[in-house]
Amino acid sequence: MPGCAPRAPRSARIGEGVVLYADTPPDDRSWRYAVIGMSAGDVGEQEAVFAEVFASG
Repeated sequence: MPGCAPRAPRSARIGEGVVLYADTPPDDRSWRYAVIGMSAGDVGEQEAVFAEVFASG
């Protein structure tokens, strides 16, 4: 829209992201993490990106 500020890229938003916990999970294979977002939709987007990054590694 003309005159509207563009929305910040997903990686540049303050207060959103994925936090990985440092402790070892009981199964020694999975990751413990928390997804933080401004809305349920944002959390879903963050979790999808997180899963994609770790699937490609």
